[in-house]
Amino acid sequence: MRLSCDVPRLQRRGSCRPPLRWLATAALGVLLLTGCRPPFALVEVVVDSEIDFDGTGTLRVGRVDSSNGQELAMTPDADSWTFAVTAREEGTHEIWAEIVDDGTVVARGHRGVVFNTQDKSAVPLLLTIPCTADEQCDDGVYCNGVGLCEEGHCVRSQPCVTQAECADLVCDEELRECLPEVRHDECNEGFADDDPQYCDPSQGCRPGLACEVPTDCADAVNCTGEFDCVNFRCVHLGPPALNDNNECTNDFCKIGEGVLHDPVPDGELCTAAEDGVCVSGACGTSRCGDGYVDAAVREGHPIAEECDDGDMFNSNTVPGACRENCVAAWCGDEVVDPGEECDDGNDDDTDGCKNDCTENRCGDGVMSSVEECDDGDDDNNDYCLRTCRLNVCGDGIVNFETEVCDDGNLNPNDGCFACSRTEWNISVPFGYGEGGGEPREVPSTRRWRCRLTTPETSSGPKPPPASSAASTCRRRRCHAWLATARSRRAATARPPRRRMPPRC
Repeated sequence: MRLSCDVPRLQRRGSCRPPLRWLATAALGVLLLTGCRPPFALVEVVVDSEIDFDGTGTLRVGRVDSSNGQELAMTPDADSWTFAVTAREEGTHEIWAEIVDDGTVVARGHRGVVFNTQDKSAVPLLLTIPCTADEQCDDGVYCNGVGLCEEGHCVRSQPCVTQAECADLVCDEELRECLPEVRHDECNEGFADDDPQYCDPSQGCRPGLACEVPTDCADAVNCTGEFDCVNFRCVHLGPPALNDNNECTNDFCKIGEGVLHDPVPDGELCTAAEDGVCVSGACGTSRCGDGYVDAAVREGHPIAEECDDGDMFNSNTVPGACRENCVAAWCGDEVVDPGEECDDGNDDDTDGCKNDCTENRCGDGVMSSVEECDDGDDDNNDYCLRTCRLNVCGDGIVNFETEVCDDGNLNPNDGCFACSRTEWNISVPFGYGEGGGEPREVPSTRRWRCRLTTPETSSGPKPPPASSAASTCRRRRCHAWLATARSRRAATARPPRRRMPPRC
């Protein structure tokens, strides 16, 4: 291999020297026109930015399998240099290049280059740090790749390179790894839904169900087994695992939702805790005030709970509330609860509040401190009146158990006295009672008649003139007869049969 017809072609990239590139192109054209057409390649030499290099020195170029090479002059302060090289035959040939400054190699590199007779663009050749061991090429930066010493210079491998067209690898220096970014949609274009494809970051599109996380695996929720997302593909691991080793949950698989663990009803017993009870799917120690009714009687739990509204709502003073010992409100707890008229908390049935938490009242059959009696019935002719007062002699109401009569007065001559029958004595003109006794017949030598008038005709009987003893006698007898008639009318509640008064 040699330079094209031994003519060096160097050009400074980005420099203000367009004639140099023109000259190189012109020289190549002359060679082609004159019939000198060996296989050739254009190579652009670039120095690694990590090398402290000022652009001075000598550029040497040769084959990798030969230490011999040619020296080319370099343009100072250039970033890169392009030159043409030729070979005896077409194909790929390994070439090397190095920069020597004051007898020291400051940069070196090699690569395979394709030689042919066709026009082409320049192939870059990176010159890196010269080395004798791999340790000289390691800069400690993961995303720069692993540094190896090859052919006397450092070669770095790229850590995040993939050949898959549906994925990219992004280097994460903090995690020191390459994170894949896949595009499953690109793999499923043109495929049927029952023949899915997924993107493998290392192999490209492959048959299988795509996923990013385990929950993306659709079959995992159909109760057909346990699945996992491995390398962006759903993998079947076996039958679904149901048991979560929690005695306070019911474990089952529901199609469309997968494996579920529903909490058992609160209050069910469990063994994971002492005096355990299930609450919201977890086992904890049962106590009064935890808000859940535990009807069991166990050690540390001396009574069965009738209720439990929690520490915030259990109360010994709020009407109707669950008490602080988890017993429901009851008659006798000294709190007037809904449905109670009173609650004095004692067993005295006569103190105004009865043992059934209703107030004492006349007629309930329970005598209170403000009542003389209470027989609980509606009979007013026994020992206790409807007003819860004792039926005593002289109150005008007959007690059939102990009294014959009761006219409510102290007249011993009106047929009833001391609640016993007596004879009438018409000589006493006052205190006629309601005893029902008959007046005594009084003999008379003279017949006379008293007329009982009605309210429509007169306001009362018209007594005879008081000018004689006969008139006085007649008046007295008339009044006696009228008194008897009025008494009978009142007793029978109907007009008495008219009777002729005695004649005097």
